[in-house]
Amino acid sequence: MRTWYRFIPPVVAVGVLIVIVGMVGLQGRIAHEEGELDESLLPPLLTEQPPGAGASPKIVLRAPTAPLPLRPISPPVSFEQANHALGFRYRSEIFEATAEKPKVVGYARRGTYLKTGKRIYGPGCSGGRWYPVPGGGHVCTKRGFLVDKSKPKRWIRQRAATLTGVLPYRYARLKEPEAPRLFRVPTTREVKLMAQAAAGKSPWPDVVDKRMKGIFFVALDRIEGGSHYRTIRGRYVHKDHLRHLTAPAMRGQLLDRDNQLPLVFVYGEDSPIYRLEQKRLAKVGKAEKHARFPLRRIFDHEGRKLVEGPDSIVLPRDNVRIVRRIARPDRIPDNVKWIHVDLSEQSLVAYKDERPVFATLVSSGKEGFEPPIGVFRVVSKRLSITMNGPDPDDGWYEVEEVPWTQYYWESYALHGTYWHNDFGKPRSHGCTNLAPTDARWLFTWTDPRLPEGWHGALGSGTHVTFSG
Repeated sequence: MRTWYRFIPPVVAVGVLIVIVGMVGLQGRIAHEEGELDESLLPPLLTEQPPGAGASPKIVLRAPTAPLPLRPISPPVSFEQANHALGFRYRSEIFEATAEKPKVVGYARRGTYLKTGKRIYGPGCSGGRWYPVPGGGHVCTKRGFLVDKSKPKRWIRQRAATLTGVLPYRYARLKEPEAPRLFRVPTTREVKLMAQAAAGKSPWPDVVDKRMKGIFFVALDRIEGGSHYRTIRGRYVHKDHLRHLTAPAMRGQLLDRDNQLPLVFVYGEDSPIYRLEQKRLAKVGKAEKHARFPLRRIFDHEGRKLVEGPDSIVLPRDNVRIVRRIARPDRIPDNVKWIHVDLSEQSLVAYKDERPVFATLVSSGKEGFEPPIGVFRVVSKRLSITMNGPDPDDGWYEVEEVPWTQYYWESYALHGTYWHNDFGKPRSHGCTNLAPTDARWLFTWTDPRLPEGWHGALGSGTHVTFSG
């Protein structure tokens, strides 16, 4: 375990003194800007030159990039399987119990298999059959599922969510303004008609679902006909109209006895690093965007507010977010998990009772889209869900299969964000954006847990509190 006051004795190598300084929660490294240091050296490294050796090398405070531990999405359940159920609707509903008007407690996606028990009898599934499924739910063969002892033939072509990675799907952004979204791969004739329509010479053919005017992000299933991507939602977009995306590298910090709050996170852009030398600030390097270090103090110097970290490194206060611990609100019971979002610092901390266990940066609602203040509870969780709406600057936006989504009040949610890496700045339409690896970690940590095979689950869960 690393501590902040443990120093490894200096080692002289090629005239350079490398002091290895344990830095809480860093999990990155400080290195020469001119070249990388040995990756096998796990503690962060601070480079120094001995007196008289010339100008000091630049210091680089790295941001960690390795994903957080990828825990299973669904908890293990002991279940005596007798049959298999295959969802055939885009949203195949799962019910709490048999009833004339059964209560929906979750759903599975089209093309997903669920284990089922033996048939049970009860009202609410007229002309069909009820079967229990893991997680305490029930499915009806007249309301979205095919059930058989052997797996029903998978005639539904639908890519299932990937549950072993940081993101459940592959994603892309529309790069061609107002490109057409299609019901299927077009014929040669339809391609010609679309070209004429784009030139204003004819109406758009029936194969066109809509023209994507605004900002559109799509989740990809597979490419068909060598030219068009089928999306998870069953529409088609030409491959040349898309720019593929990769998951943002931002990740939060797991906390333990030796990794504690308060922590300082760099946000926005890379930040210069200074040291006070003879009461003047001397620039000695840079801290990468989303690098972090423990807070020593906040102070003023010649009218400028600064923060100080280990080994006397100093950064401008305006370049960082400070993540602090708070007392458990009175409305949250003892001995439970809860989450606090600090809108003023654009940060999130997860707690077990009074103990913080995880900290990170977020992007909450921008001006005019601020999230509500108060104490809430997670009321539903979705592996992914499509979000859309109007934007005052960009017009219509549509973001397919937003991952690891947890709703806590009306349309407000915590969720993963694959389309930007600006965590630490408000920029959403009301939801709280998290880096994908952070959102996935929270998704597996909070309640209710998502049963195996379910795409969404409803139920009162973990407390979430927002303060300004």
